[in-house]
Amino acid sequence: MSKAAWAGLLLLGAGLGLTTFFITAGIPNDVKASVDVLVLEVDSAKVFQRKAVEEFESIVSSETEFLAPLPEIKELSLRAGEITKKIAAFDTGAVQTAKMLVEENNRRKRFELSEIVDRARNELVRITQAREMDKVIYQANRLKSYKTEHKKLLAEATAALAMVPTATGLNVQLETQASKLKADYPAAAGKIDAKLSALKSLKEKIDQGRPKLEELASKRPVDYLATGRLVDLLTSQAKEYQARQRQVQGDLQTLAISEDRVLVDMKAEGGNYFHKYKIIRGTQSETTSWQKVTASFYRSHEDNLGMTLSSKPEGVFAEDATKVAAPPGYNYVGNTRYGQWQYRGSTSYWVFYGQYRFMQDLFWGPSYYSFVSRGDYNGYRSSLRRGRPYYGASRQYGSRGTTTKKRYSSSSYVRKVSRGKYRGSRYNGSSGRSGGYRGSRYRGSSFGGSGK
Repeated sequence: MSKAAWAGLLLLGAGLGLTTFFITAGIPNDVKASVDVLVLEVDSAKVFQRKAVEEFESIVSSETEFLAPLPEIKELSLRAGEITKKIAAFDTGAVQTAKMLVEENNRRKRFELSEIVDRARNELVRITQAREMDKVIYQANRLKSYKTEHKKLLAEATAALAMVPTATGLNVQLETQASKLKADYPAAAGKIDAKLSALKSLKEKIDQGRPKLEELASKRPVDYLATGRLVDLLTSQAKEYQARQRQVQGDLQTLAISEDRVLVDMKAEGGNYFHKYKIIRGTQSETTSWQKVTASFYRSHEDNLGMTLSSKPEGVFAEDATKVAAPPGYNYVGNTRYGQWQYRGSTSYWVFYGQYRFMQDLFWGPSYYSFVSRGDYNGYRSSLRRGRPYYGASRQYGSRGTTTKKRYSSSSYVRKVSRGKYRGSRYNGSSGRSGGYRGSRYRGSSFGGSGK
């Protein structure tokens, strides 16, 4: 027999051997075990679902005459039935298919079986972790409480409503504060009015509900369903009003204060990323400890050492703060509240008013501040409109800027860069788009005011 024939026979034998192996070796034990786990998990889910349904039915039967006719109870019953069907479907679907493949025991189908089991277990986890039956039971109990805890619910609603002023309009102190701020900051008047208007609208709804609740509370026989529904609505609205009022008060308090967040140092250690900030509020400043940030936020600002990542002048709400990285103080240039343009020779420069002279020292320090020219400011505004960081007319700012390297020469970041520790960083690359301040755990808006 020729060599070619012998080679053919050998290849045929090898092929037959592999085929025999795949047919006889069967599905690996660990894959089979995963099917057993799936069966146990489905059985467990069915047991818990059955007990939850029994609990729901027990709640309804305890007050059948009141609860059974309610459309809400009928809707909850349908939801419970849908959950039961979803869990039962695993038996006729994934579990049945998985058992058939295990019985077939074809090694070639082990990956198909693993995929079926993984997909089924993930779906089962999704259904059970949604805790839909817990919500069904909670809502059923809440509806039941409309009758069984009628007096208690009325007392809770009364207590919640007591926190909302009964007089027409809003809190007098809040109205007075808003009027003064609108006079001081005309540009913010529209937004102040919008915040107060939303609060007033909510209060009007509460005021409309008060007499309705009093009427229902005195009605005989008691309309438990209508009373309970109104109690829930008014209690929710009263709590929302208190939360919104606190938010509006906080917003108004910070309107008269400037706040800036300057990135003064950064480092990467052990797969974690950190920033350190100088927080400038009005006439005061403080430097934070190391704040953990996300990797993406760190990378988006790796070119922005010494730059302001968030800037809120007076008369601007916190949600409208500028989040595009820029040299410290640039967001105040051109704002006539803080200074004016003056000619020195043939060039126009920005000069802060005397009462805001402290800003130069807070942002940079006397030896690092240089007057901003009109051309430099126009470059900043152009970058701001495009949502891109501005590094100065001579690119003297940011991680690669000459001014920054001198100003922050003692920072961890600059020292490590100088020793070549960050050779792969964007410190030596091109600048990127600046993102908003989201990664840091630093929070706080309570601080001293600035003079005018």
